[in-house]
Amino acid sequence: MNAERPTETPESTQASTPGSTPTSSQASTPESQRKKRLLFVDDEPRILQGIKRMLRTRRREWEVETAEGGREALELMEARPVDVIVTDMRMPHMDGAELLVATQARHPETIRIVLSGYADRDASLRTILVAHQFASKPFSADELITTLDRACSLSDLIKDEEVRQAVGSIELLPEPPQVYRECSRVLQEEESSVSRITAVIEKDPALAAKILQVVNSAFFGLPQKTSNLERAVSYLGTETIHGIVLAMEALRVGESTKGVGPISLAAVTSASVLSAQITRKIRAEDDDQQHQLYTTALLHDIGYLTLLENEPDRVAETVALADAERIPFDEARRILCCPPQSKVGAYLLGAWGLPLPVVEAVLFQHSCDRPADSCPLTGWIHLADRACKQAYQEAQGVDAFSRVTIAAEFRSLAGARWDELLAHARELVSLLTDEAA
Repeated sequence: MNAERPTETPESTQASTPGSTPTSSQASTPESQRKKRLLFVDDEPRILQGIKRMLRTRRREWEVETAEGGREALELMEARPVDVIVTDMRMPHMDGAELLVATQARHPETIRIVLSGYADRDASLRTILVAHQFASKPFSADELITTLDRACSLSDLIKDEEVRQAVGSIELLPEPPQVYRECSRVLQEEESSVSRITAVIEKDPALAAKILQVVNSAFFGLPQKTSNLERAVSYLGTETIHGIVLAMEALRVGESTKGVGPISLAAVTSASVLSAQITRKIRAEDDDQQHQLYTTALLHDIGYLTLLENEPDRVAETVALADAERIPFDEARRILCCPPQSKVGAYLLGAWGLPLPVVEAVLFQHSCDRPADSCPLTGWIHLADRACKQAYQEAQGVDAFSRVTIAAEFRSLAGARWDELLAHARELVSLLTDEAA
């Protein structure tokens, strides 16, 4: 790990004793106020000391632990769990990929970050299914702190331990196999264009999310985060895209994923793609916002896929309650004391490093505790989703997936555009129905 050496004078850092337990006052400290525990793993002690010096200005907020290898890191986490683990890729005995696989299995709630240099790109693809974020090296203090701030903010944004546990154990989301076959075929063509590859990827929210996760990592060095899928495909290049597709295809579990009533892989994927198409009728302020709106709509229901893969029995219980009480799916989840799918999806996307406006829009898509005009992306995602599901209601009847209500504040924001969005949604659903017939 080659960290940029800071100019500050070294200052000793009090490290926690392995195996120590928090005091009663620490145990009762609210999640958002307690110190976050960060674990850095590298086989070079001087690098670890340099990182401690870099982070000394945040010592009131972060408790920094270090380990000189994977086995030591696992022992430390067994004694006291950590919020974030940051590991170098190349280490003897147990490399970064092996360490993150073990961390995912034993401590799924921990945010996992891998550090890697340009020469490690091929090796780093091995971590694509287990790392939440990537950081490039060498790095400055500001770059490292920004990455850590984002990782730590997830536990403040979404505090449910159940959400962190459920999302942390995910390797990938269920994938429609036909998308992979089509994507692999297009990638193998000599004259495949970026726009053609993007058009295939857009059919699958899970694959789109994974590609955006990779391109938004510091590892690829974009000057700012992007939600423009075509730009991401262009920047990564066909070789890297093909590697991502093959890695996910080799380990995909989607073919075994069973639908639960109206909540199915096909239904969620179809509604996500349709919602994204509806946003084409929304006139955004600029091209970047338009792309962000499209991508957010494509990913806004990704929490359903997570729940289908990880807790199908609880999904069935939720569907039964929603149908019996004639209430929306997420409202039934709250009654059952389960985190709503919107929160599960937002946490996943945040952990994967997507832009914060995308994460917030997914999180607050059903209601917003801020004025509607202060979060227009959230409002338009809310309306695109409602237009899509109302059109499905009219064509197929009401069920736990399509049963939604429109927030008055967002309806007011849209004005006459709501009728436009709904008409477009009806047209798209009609086309899909005719195609299926």
